Amino acid sequence: MESNNTSVSELRHDLVSGDWVVMAKGRANRPEKLIKCPFCFPAIKEQKIISQSEDIIVIENKFPAFRPQSELDKHQHGPFEVMNGVGFHEVIISKEHSTQLYKADLFALIETYQKCYLALMNRKFVDYISIFHNHGELAGASLEHPHSQLIASPVIDPDIHRSLDGSEDYFRKHRQCVHCVMIDWERKEKTRILYENSDFIVFVPFVSRVAYEIRIFPKEHKPYFERINNSEKKNLANALQQSLKKLYFALDNPAYNFFLHTAPCDGKTYDHYHWHFEILPKTSIWAGFELGAGIEICSVTPEQAAEKLSKDGVTPPQQKT
Repeated sequence: MESNNTSVSELRHDLVSGDWVVMAKGRANRPEKLIKCPFCFPAIKEQKIISQSEDIIVIENKFPAFRPQSELDKHQHGPFEVMNGVGFHEVIISKEHSTQLYKADLFALIETYQKCYLALMNRKFVDYISIFHNHGELAGASLEHPHSQLIASPVIDPDIHRSLDGSEDYFRKHRQCVHCVMIDWERKEKTRILYENSDFIVFVPFVSRVAYEIRIFPKEHKPYFERINNSEKKNLANALQQSLKKLYFALDNPAYNFFLHTAPCDGKTYDHYHWHFEILPKTSIWAGFELGAGIEICSVTPEQAAEKLSKDGVTPPQQKT
């Protein structure tokens, strides 16, 4: 992929929180309603294709938040630190338009995630790679055609920063991985577990941020998603399939976001971390308290959510009695 010195975005550093915020005005030009799907053939052939397999095609995002450039141009703007939005923004598309994601070849999807990650992790200015999937309009999906996105950027995003810092702090105090401790406790409690196989465990977290939140963890302590082997990819695909299937049946096809949390690729060591996927259904809208205080109000307890997902998340809604 060639560098383009035209910046499509700017990163601005918040003086109070320490967070980086992306200003990407070009993203406002994304289409909202289209007659023809741009991710279906033959329209997809007009896009810049990065790679493709039997089930999946990877393209450059037509309206990127980040773009390859030769320089970060990091500088001061008054009291603020700013730099170019240097990086990569790719779209990972299922070739089948109408398939619910849980029905798709999720092994191929996970394998594509890994291949895309490995292709970018050592590129200049790439410190973190975010992989995420939006399903449904309420979750920010501008198109209904199933697709995930990958953003490789020169900064570690605030959510993963908090996760890394919290994990490191717990490890320093207790000499244990905080995620391993949570997994062990969930396996003893057995109340919130939805699915497990030889490599992965799926559960509703005890401290859920939203109703019906689901997390998928490797059972063995592993910091780096990109190092998974074929057997693990198969079992991860099964775990993700079961999770999405339960959400679809129990909540009647809700909007949701899922994303990967993994150790950064910035050259530092993160042995204390434990990579995982988080799935957040859109069951409510944040209001003033959540936005102002930063404290989520979850209207369904994790125990209630796990019970419903386990009981109702196995039968298609039209077949329920």
